Order: sequence, then structure tokens, then C-alpha cells
Amino acid sequence: MAANWGLDNLGMFVQDTWSVNYNLTFTYGLRIDTPNVDQAPIYNEAASTAFGYDNSTTIDGEELFQPRFGFNYNFDTERATQMRGGLGLFQGASATVWLSNPYSNNGLSYTDYFFSSGITRFDPDPADQLGLFTPGAGATQSIDFIDPELAQPAVWKANLAFDHELPWWGMVATAEVILTQVEEGIYYEQLNLGSPTAVGQDGRMIYWNANGRNPANWNQNGAGTSVTARANRLSAYNDAIIAKSTSKGGGEQFTVSLMKPYEDAWFWQVAYTYTEADEVSPLTSSTSSSQLGNVAVFQANEEVSARSNYLIKDRFSGAVSYRHFFFDDLKTEFSVFYEGRRGKPYSYTFDNDANGDGRLNDLLYIPANIDDVQFGSTAERDAFWAYVQSNEYLRNHLGEVAERNADFDAWVNNFDVRISQELPGFFAGNKAEIWLDILNIGNMIDEDWGVIEEVGFPSMRGIVEYGGIAANGQYVYRFNTPDEPRVYDDRGVSRWALQVGFRYSF
Repeated sequence: MAANWGLDNLGMFVQDTWSVNYNLTFTYGLRIDTPNVDQAPIYNEAASTAFGYDNSTTIDGEELFQPRFGFNYNFDTERATQMRGGLGLFQGASATVWLSNPYSNNGLSYTDYFFSSGITRFDPDPADQLGLFTPGAGATQSIDFIDPELAQPAVWKANLAFDHELPWWGMVATAEVILTQVEEGIYYEQLNLGSPTAVGQDGRMIYWNANGRNPANWNQNGAGTSVTARANRLSAYNDAIIAKSTSKGGGEQFTVSLMKPYEDAWFWQVAYTYTEADEVSPLTSSTSSSQLGNVAVFQANEEVSARSNYLIKDRFSGAVSYRHFFFDDLKTEFSVFYEGRRGKPYSYTFDNDANGDGRLNDLLYIPANIDDVQFGSTAERDAFWAYVQSNEYLRNHLGEVAERNADFDAWVNNFDVRISQELPGFFAGNKAEIWLDILNIGNMIDEDWGVIEEVGFPSMRGIVEYGGIAANGQYVYRFNTPDEPRVYDDRGVSRWALQVGFRYSF
């Protein structure tokens, strides 16, 4: 069902600057944001009673007060030197589509039907789809909630930087540290999880019914027969998912750079940035169901902060430009840009639903030794252990549950080139500029260069299928084909491209 609602934000801001003296300047201010939601979702009394939350709750009127403070200090030195920094609370990207879920999933506007067997034919006529089964049989509701404590995302941010002109060729050195701490974040919980039915050998809560724990019902592909996830859920409902508030998460970033400003014909800059960042949920999608399933977890519904899906841990960058005036006062410029970075992080997981919570996002238990878990066959066991021994992370964490986003994709290198030329304008004082960008030029030279290889969305690398729990409490693993990194080419980022630009200034 489409969500039809509106969200306005009223923002008020005041700021002032105080020049204490020639050297020291303070900037301080306060911003207030107030969201206004024009209508509430359709109220579902039965579901609200069943799960203890009002499904018509919105973030209407949840004010956010955001104080900010900054300073700049210029030292009395022979060469230009300054220290700068600040501290403040900032609202992040507004949660809009994520707030739509309670409007779409109110439990009353549509009904869920789930059938894995019993339908023997397919009718291509949409008007006759209900004729394939008895209406009402197997019908459930899905419903979304917003925690009454939830507000727009916000983060505390502090930075401190030092800039100094070096005695050689006018170079400027900079060092900066940035710290962030989540004040208001969003993560998702399944309210219709039901009580666990067992505990796995690694301490994981299991929600499968008896058939789902029986190894006889599973095949090598991780498919089960007569198995039921969330066995103790409320049967009148399918998903009941709530967006909740969290203050866990944050990051640290340190950058050092060296720049030579244009002098005569040359400019260059090099920099290195080290980053650590963690989060409870990466918020990868628009629907609550995907949000819940796209976070690798050990326990269902856990509010655990771990390494961010979006982390770029190590990043080197560089740029060099040469300019010359071949045609009177019309500038010609050649530039090269480089970025080298560590690949994105990813998680080692089961390739199917291991805990029976209905999601394929379970962090992998890495057996301590060859007899720690059971396998469907000797061939599967031998192939699994050969794979573990060939993987540095897995063989170094035997007997542990893999951490979320604990390993990294391959290193990425990329070069871009720009050639620009100023042109005379049509009138006095006017100028035009035309430029050519060659993006990922290495790939134009060699098709194997500039290619990004990474574990596919949502950064989970399935290794083995859960195949039940043996009588002695050990997991049964069914080993098939583990996921491997593949070429990432969204919007052509692993291919070279040309683009031309034009600008006219008057």
C-alpha cells in the first residue's frame, strides 16, 4: 500500500561571532528543528493491544535543540599557523521514507497470505488470484510501529585541526581529528518474534519449531521441509516491526595532509585519512523488513554497535595540477587525481536462516575443530575445513562467532584525469571554459585496472548452510558453495568513462 502523508520541518537558527582579539575568534549558535506530521497512520486497536505500542504514533513535535560552538586561533609566528575546532549537535539526514512504514503496514489495509504448498496451478489473471485458495485461510497482518521516544537522527560532532605553513616552497601541513557520537539513531526490532525454542551450542537463541531443529529435514542447499520460523509468534500476525531509538554508535577520524598551493605552474596535494566508525543499523533500505534483515546479528533483535557498513578505514588521496597560458590570458590546465582505499567491510554469515527468526542475517559460528560440529557428509566436512584453512580470518578465529563487518574487501585504486581550457567570451570581461574528464583512466588502459571487487549487498558473505541441531546439541552444517566477492559496477564505477563540461562566466 502507498503511504500518503506529509512531513514539514520548522527550523530556527541564531549565530554570532565574537572577535576576542587579533588572534582569537569564537563562533557560537543554536538551532532548533521541529518536525510536523500532518496526519497519523490508521489506528489498529487489536495490534496495538497485542504488541504494547500505539501504531498511530509519529515523530510530530519532537523538537531537537542543537547548540554549536567553534573557534579559530592564529598564532603570532613567522609563518602562518592556526588552530581551529568546534563542538556541536547536528541533525542528520531526515528520516522520511523510514517513517512511512506505519502508514503502509497498518495491518488493516491489506492482508498477507503465505503458501508453500497446496496450490497446484498458476492463474495469470490478477482478478482471479484469490480463486486459487480459500480467502481467510492462512491470512495474517503485518504492522509497523514507531517508538514514542524516536526523533530525527542527530549526532554530536567535535573537531580539532592545526594548519602550519612550512619553510619549504610555501607548503601547508594540516592535521585534523574528528570525533562523533550518536545522540539519536534508529534501529529495528521484530515484536512478533515469539519465545525461543532452544539455545544453540554457541549461545544463540533458536526460534525454529521441532522440525526446523531436526537435521533430517534439511538438504545441502539449506532448504527445509515442514520447518517453521518464529514458531511461538502470534499466529494472527506476520511481521510486527518497530523503529526504535538508540544512542549507540560513533566514530573517530584522523587526517594528515600536505599541500603546495599554486606557485607559477604547479599545484599538488597528498593526504591520508584513518577512520573507525560503528553503528547499530546501517539503514540500508526503505522498508522495515529489509532494515531488520540487512544487519548481520548474533542474537535476534540485539541492539549492538559494530563496525559500520560504510566505513573507509584507510584512504590515501593525491592530486597534481599543471597550468600554462598557451593563448594569451587563457588558462590551460592538466590535473590528475588519485584515490587508494581499503575495501569495504563485510560479515561472515550462514547462507540461510540459522536461528529461525525469519531473516538470513546470522553471524557465522566458526567451529573450534573438525569435530566441533557435524556435517551432512564427509565430503562436505572436508570441503568446509579446506575452505576455512584457506581464509585468514576464519582460521584465526576458530571457536568464535564471527564479528560483524570483521573482514575487508580488496584494496581499491583509482585515477581520474581532467583537461580544461579557457576560451574567450562573447563580450568584454566574459570567459568560457570547456573541460574533459577521464574517469577511472586506468581501466581505459587495462581492463583489469580500476575494478572494484567486493562482497555483494548487504555486505554479508554466506559460508555454510544451517542444517539443524544434532541430538548432542551440535550444529549440523551443510556445505555448498560459499559466497565470493564479485565485480561491483553500480553506475559503472568499475569502468572508465568520459564526460565533457562547459561553463560560461559573465
